[in-house]
Amino acid sequence: MCVPPLALPEHNTTSILRVVNIISKPLLDVIIDPRSFVIKYNLNLTTIFMITILLLSIVGSVLAAVVGTLWYSNKTPMGKIHMRYLGFDKLSEEEQKQKMEAGKAMMPKMYAAQFGLSLLTAISVVVIVIMSMRNGLSFAMSAGFVAANWLCFMVPIIGSSILWSNCERSLAWKKFFSDISANLVTVILIAVLASFFA
Repeated sequence: MCVPPLALPEHNTTSILRVVNIISKPLLDVIIDPRSFVIKYNLNLTTIFMITILLLSIVGSVLAAVVGTLWYSNKTPMGKIHMRYLGFDKLSEEEQKQKMEAGKAMMPKMYAAQFGLSLLTAISVVVIVIMSMRNGLSFAMSAGFVAANWLCFMVPIIGSSILWSNCERSLAWKKFFSDISANLVTVILIAVLASFFA
């Protein structure tokens, strides 16, 4: 989009406009052509950045759902720990089937809620990685920031929830390490995804 030409003095116009371009380009994505004195507006970088963040976060949430589904599958050791944590090991096969059938009706709502929670995590990871790498840091350093957030926020929250639950003490540590490992794998995969667009 263009606006009418600016009425600028003849002397030093090129130098002045170069300075204006240097200042305005990172902030507003505005370019002033010194030859025609026409202001050219490109799509704002902030808009592109936010769209990129949102799309990557949505893909990251889907990635988190895939990791969680595979991680807590009945065929994996982590899945068996999770089922024990839920008390399924104390139920008969018939009771387990009844629980599974009763839970199917709630699955869409539960997956939707989990997707929303995963989206918040993905937004955080994507912003950290992209902002870090666009400011000259390596992926290793940006991944380190993500891991630090995992260690300082996710690990204590998961630990506290298990600590104050009715989980058997013999199972608590297994459940703790299973859950924090699942979260670590998820955030690192999202970080790798975001690094391709930094």
